[in-house]
Amino acid sequence: VFGDPNMAAAIIDRTIHHGRMIRFEGDSWRKTHALMQ
Repeated sequence: VFGDPNMAAAIIDRTIHHGRMIRFEGDSWRKTHALMQ
């Protein structure tokens, strides 16, 4: 996607460095309401 491995690594590094982890608990709404089960 980025074409340059160094650029991709830099973008991922900055995203992870400034990011926050969000943890969702419980059942998935999409899984519960899926058309094909």
